[in-house]
Amino acid sequence: MRLDKKLQQKTIQKKITTYLKHLCFLGTEADNFANEILNCFDDPEFEVTSCLLYPEILKRFRDFGVELIHYPAMPMHLLFLGIMKALIKESCRLFQKTKPVEAEAWKCLVDFIKDMQDNISGLSLDWCSALSFTGDDMETANWKSSHYLSFCRLSLFYFGVLDDILENEDISSDTKRGIKAFKKMLLSFLLLISHMFDADYVASTEIDVGIEHYVRLFLSACRHFDLNCRRFEGSGDRGVPFYVSKANFFGLLNLAHTVAEYGPLPSLWEGNNEGYVRHVKKEMGTPFNNDNYLQTVVRKVIEKRFFDEYNKDNQYIHASDRTRTSSLKIYPKTNADKRPTKLLQRGHPISGMIDDSGRLCICMREGGGVISLHELKLDDSVGRSCFDLWYSLASIGDQISLVHSEAEVIKNAADYFMVASRKFEDVFLSTIICRSWKTRQKDGALRLLLPSVDTLFMK
Repeated sequence: MRLDKKLQQKTIQKKITTYLKHLCFLGTEADNFANEILNCFDDPEFEVTSCLLYPEILKRFRDFGVELIHYPAMPMHLLFLGIMKALIKESCRLFQKTKPVEAEAWKCLVDFIKDMQDNISGLSLDWCSALSFTGDDMETANWKSSHYLSFCRLSLFYFGVLDDILENEDISSDTKRGIKAFKKMLLSFLLLISHMFDADYVASTEIDVGIEHYVRLFLSACRHFDLNCRRFEGSGDRGVPFYVSKANFFGLLNLAHTVAEYGPLPSLWEGNNEGYVRHVKKEMGTPFNNDNYLQTVVRKVIEKRFFDEYNKDNQYIHASDRTRTSSLKIYPKTNADKRPTKLLQRGHPISGMIDDSGRLCICMREGGGVISLHELKLDDSVGRSCFDLWYSLASIGDQISLVHSEAEVIKNAADYFMVASRKFEDVFLSTIICRSWKTRQKDGALRLLLPSVDTLFMK
């Protein structure tokens, strides 16, 4: 009887600790706080605020006149370094790799994504910076938030290979069920991201019910995937759902309130200062044999940051700069192997801009600083759908206009896009993915992602 009571107390303490950690409350002190609550739990006059570990600011914030509002979840960490990274990791347990057929299917998926990542990296796009996986699996060492964001933008294209694998009769029914659940989970996450990061999104002080619906859809899909694709290896987190043991998935429930309080999520993006410690290290040469060392370092970092921001548009200071990335790639017309037509024939990705008239334009350098714009033609008569993206036969049309500088191209661009191609039977078909998170639909219009009934209902 005594042993049963002790076991019951331990179970209750574990549940309290887990709950506190889900709330991101007290961090490493959650265990001690739970134990303190448990010791006084039978006392009818017990007040949780009397606990020694209960934060003082929560006890006295009314006395200080401080109004507490919820702390905004930063999109870089919550969505991309957190959840997107976790979803990539979950794809590793889609297949039973002890079976040769499924091991080969996994290898085909990873090899396709790696090849595409290498080709996309060659485009040097600032809005889609791809970095290849490390190792034989989907390992993301050295990735930054921008790489996870880019992978998220292209994830339906990358994982389109899963549709081919579903047609393989040698793949087990359990694996196929897990693949369908994974597709639903990934699609629901893309629906949430594209809705919140839409360039035309208008924030309001009212709660956006669209965000709340997408969050619930995604969390439900996570649970459904977890129930349909459990491959336990060793003890580890046996029995604990991945959306509980990994990134802060439940933090998504606060997103609608965050947007209502602080505005659109892109305005909270802090990825531009990722890896900022390298800027601090540059100033660490200051002698540190006195108490003013840290103050001097901080002052120099802030001064440099201020002048960099102040002069960011100064053409004379930055005239000699050569940035490694841009919003689109301008192709050489004289080099036959690097012409967009040849690249499309080989299934390589290309990029372009959308002009004010909505035309998809590919840019080619004519010489003397002149750039010609060629319209991208898309034949939908041989098109097909794959993982909720529409693919059609792409070709480069005739020249439609001339501009005299890259600055003029950027000035006239309403949006930018990538042409991502893959082979269907013996023909390369292409899909259009825009910087604004829009994709080209079957009717030829560029819109935010439209989910298919087959994916959402796992048909």
